[in-house]
Amino acid sequence: MDNQKLKEIFSDKEFIKTLLNLETGEEVKKVLSQHGIPINDETLKILAVALVNALENQGNTKIIEDSVLSSVSGGKTEIIKSEEYAQYKGIISESIDSSLTYKIPQNSWILKETDKLQ
Repeated sequence: MDNQKLKEIFSDKEFIKTLLNLETGEEVKKVLSQHGIPINDETLKILAVALVNALENQGNTKIIEDSVLSSVSGGKTEIIKSEEYAQYKGIISESIDSSLTYKIPQNSWILKETDKLQ
């Protein structure tokens, strides 16, 4: 993982808006790959949870209720324990503009990826 590239792209509010508006994980993987950050399906899930948590921790949005995530059997807990999750969440949290509010469309890839954890 290229931390500098991640910081650059997650500092770009237009990139974040574009990313949030993508509908499938394949689209996300393609866009990230075009920015020199290739990811696999497992990393996509980790990125989805890290992005959700980073945005929620910034107070920008409420995407998924805690009660839903806490009932995930092995899913979120295993992801949050991973070193890769900690890296993504740290970089995203540090990079996003906390003064902005991000809207997550109902058809966003993020909701689809986090739904897979339930």
